[in-house]
Amino acid sequence: MSFIKLRFEAAAKIRVMQNLDCRSLPNDSDSNSSFCNFVNYTHNVIMRVRTSLDNGSVCEFWLARADELLVELFNSSDPQKMFDLLTKTLDLELYVDYCLELERPDHFILGKEYKTYKKMNRDFSRSMMSLVIAIKEAVADGQIKDKIADLHRSILGKNGSHRTDRQEENHLIPEAGSMSSARLYFTIASVLIASETALAQEALTCAHENPDFCMLIEAAHTGNQRALRTLKDDLAGLRTALQHADHMVTVVLTKRESSEVHAALTNALDKELRVLLHFKYNCFKLSKEEEKAVDAKCEILYNNIGYVTSQLVLAVMEAEPDQYKKARIRSVYDSYLVKQPSQNNKWENRVYEMGKEILKIM
Repeated sequence: MSFIKLRFEAAAKIRVMQNLDCRSLPNDSDSNSSFCNFVNYTHNVIMRVRTSLDNGSVCEFWLARADELLVELFNSSDPQKMFDLLTKTLDLELYVDYCLELERPDHFILGKEYKTYKKMNRDFSRSMMSLVIAIKEAVADGQIKDKIADLHRSILGKNGSHRTDRQEENHLIPEAGSMSSARLYFTIASVLIASETALAQEALTCAHENPDFCMLIEAAHTGNQRALRTLKDDLAGLRTALQHADHMVTVVLTKRESSEVHAALTNALDKELRVLLHFKYNCFKLSKEEEKAVDAKCEILYNNIGYVTSQLVLAVMEAEPDQYKKARIRSVYDSYLVKQPSQNNKWENRVYEMGKEILKIM
């Protein structure tokens, strides 16, 4: 069953919030009508999730910011501004996906729209996919449209169904068994945002012959760039350290020979792990006496650097020519992230411990 059909069936079963007004969009063509429907679906889900969360929830705080961007989108007629607002909204939704996973908010769901975390997470996953499709509708460049469509098919399959073979064989996402399906879209979203950003900047090229490897390194670079946009101040040297780590990631893109790729990946993973530890012990300490929004920003940044680190680990697995070493790396990866270890140990902490073990194997 296609994702679009699933989306409308889901919408039919739940109360629909008031839609945003589409009349200010550039024109009322069929394309823009579809675009409007996809964005409004995301808006509806955000509103339903917000009404089911405690006002003190960090997740609710960031969802409110995401919906403000969608409201601004519907008051804009400039195509580039609309695209920027869409990608910023998707950034926030990706953060909230982590947030919901961390908070597991069954204990404070108010029951107005959702009674269980599972149902909430399923609808939120669909809202993210809907936003990805809306971004595809908004992109003017035909080549980028095709790239987004190819990524969509490669991970979700021809009709939008889950590609379990991709999950099991390539381990494109961490914690495949326990994380929401929305995390699959993280890689898609990161690459498509990087693709559009490359129109305005000097495009980074990947020298490696393996496209899956290139996609993972590009996703890691985009994750670092997203974190840098969030971290505007150099708190305790955090921004400087992250810029240096991201430079090491871009160096990987320039390498083709196996020995050079290995050396560059080792360096990049080591630097990213140092940044992850730096955030853990410094960002939260600096924000203790600040308002909730600052503490939430540290949580989001910590999540984001954890995600980048996981992509580098997947890249190590993808590029490793020695089958014995690859099997050992996969075993460590599975033991920390796939086999659902104790929830008492935060996902980012497990990513750090996993990364340190994999560095020893490398």
